[in-house]
Amino acid sequence: MAAVLIELFSAVQYYTAHGLVEEQLDYRAENEIRIKAIVIKGILNLQESTLREHLWDIDRNRTNPDSMMAATARIISHSQHAVGSFIAFRPFFYPQKGRLFEPYAFREGQDIRVTDLCQNGEHDYTQHPAYRQVERDGKPLWSDPYQYATDSTETKLATYSYPLTDSEGRFVAICGIDLMLEQIGDTLNALHTYPSSFDLLLTESGQVISGPPTDHPNTHDVEQVVRLIGDSTAIRKSSQSGRSKVIAFESEQTGERAYIYFAFMKGEPHWQVAVVCYDDEVYGDLYLMRLKVALFMLLGFALLGFIIHRSVRSDRRWPFVRPISSFKMQPPTCSCARLCAKAMASRRSLSSIMVQKGNPS
Repeated sequence: MAAVLIELFSAVQYYTAHGLVEEQLDYRAENEIRIKAIVIKGILNLQESTLREHLWDIDRNRTNPDSMMAATARIISHSQHAVGSFIAFRPFFYPQKGRLFEPYAFREGQDIRVTDLCQNGEHDYTQHPAYRQVERDGKPLWSDPYQYATDSTETKLATYSYPLTDSEGRFVAICGIDLMLEQIGDTLNALHTYPSSFDLLLTESGQVISGPPTDHPNTHDVEQVVRLIGDSTAIRKSSQSGRSKVIAFESEQTGERAYIYFAFMKGEPHWQVAVVCYDDEVYGDLYLMRLKVALFMLLGFALLGFIIHRSVRSDRRWPFVRPISSFKMQPPTCSCARLCAKAMASRRSLSSIMVQKGNPS
């Protein structure tokens, strides 16, 4: 009975501790998501504010098309994260420049170069979905990530586009700034809750914007994680705080159990931040403690069994050694009774003789 009670107490203690560790996992994972989202949002807001701060410069020099080249260069010169800036004017805004005119400034090493993307007549930005959407809605827009290829490199970018209007509110152009997403990736994977964890930045539709570096030990799970987040049939639950969703899974590569925490960033762009934590690191200390407790319990049971075994063997080896309570008083035999009666009679006779000597007649 005592062994059952000890085992029951151990089980209650383990599951209570397991619940506390799970609460701590929720807190730490969501805290990492929140911090990374704040940092990423800060980088995006910096690009937006940099562009808006130069709108007055564009508006002031808009009558001179050649001054727009220098205006785009000044935009990226004030942003360490920007790699390009452009102004796409509505068709025939500058008749002397032809139908389309798009000055573009970009970084080339430590220098900033400027060019007209439409000077060869092959580039028609009016057919781009982002241009049409911004012109139609009159609202700023962050694009989905895309690959931008140059002669020597290929870079993943995201573009922030802002509509420009004249004094009468008529559409004039779209001013934009290009952000290199590699720098967001460096920020995303700078620090982690657990050493083997990794973070992902995804678009609203689930396209990967940035992930762990190629030398991370768990990069083999990235594809599976992205697939699970985008799979509406995957079993998911809300965290205890309700601020994120959680998907438990087993790695297809290693069989390790892990947990995906993910949530959408507030505002635009509506991107997702995800963090992946592995079971061995989260509950490793708890599993070790449970093993130690189990070993100590087995040792205690073995010691108790040894004591009982030795006690049984001792009783068998010395059967004449009995407790005092096993002995009973025996009634006196007849010979003993007669002897006692004679002794009592002799004592009475001696007493009467002594009395007679003390009182002569």
